[in-house]
Amino acid sequence: MTFEIELSNELVVAFADATGDYSSIHTSPHFARKTRFREPIVHGMLPLLLILRRILATEGMATSRLQSVSCRFRDAVRVGERIRLEADRLSDAPSTWSLAARRVLD
Repeated sequence: MTFEIELSNELVVAFADATGDYSSIHTSPHFARKTRFREPIVHGMLPLLLILRRILATEGMATSRLQSVSCRFRDAVRVGERIRLEADRLSDAPSTWSLAARRVLD
């Protein structure tokens, strides 16, 4: 399963409202200007939750529970960037998935 999405400020705000994570690196341009990123970055878990939501919706797994997550964040993404979200079911474990989020380059 693969799909693309543009990361919007509305998604960042919705994620912050849902999780309570109002960290200034995600929500304050003034604060972010003082960091190495120079502008707000998107919550690292936001793409992961978008993929999981799609899996649950398309696989009829509404009653499933997430047991564990292992992530590597290789680079920050910013509001306005497009990312490609990929989910592959691992054949040796039907309830185990490999998930990836990659920046879409123009």
